[in-house]
Amino acid sequence: MTEIVYRSIGIIRTPYRVLEEMPIQPRWASGVRGTVELDQGLRDGLADLNGCSHVVLLYHFHRAGTARLRVVPFHDVVERVDMLDGTPLLDIKPHVFD
Repeated sequence: MTEIVYRSIGIIRTPYRVLEEMPIQPRWASGVRGTVELDQGLRDGLADLNGCSHVVLLYHFHRAGTARLRVVPFHDVVERVDMLDGTPLLDIKPHVFD
């Protein structure tokens, strides 16, 4: 298998610093705001996002550990993807919903 090396373009920030603070499901985080801190030299690349209704953020699961991309959250029986504050951002893709 070929090794792929990449560099993040920024950092995703959330109010969740430890796993125990994170809601089990996103619907229980309604109204919780997060931010993206994009590297200064890349900000010009956001100029055309004004016409988009949504963006898709591609990120690296830096705290997932070895071969644990999915977890079963507390009080749940279904595996979910795990993400916490400080996740390295890899790309921003524009998307428009009709």
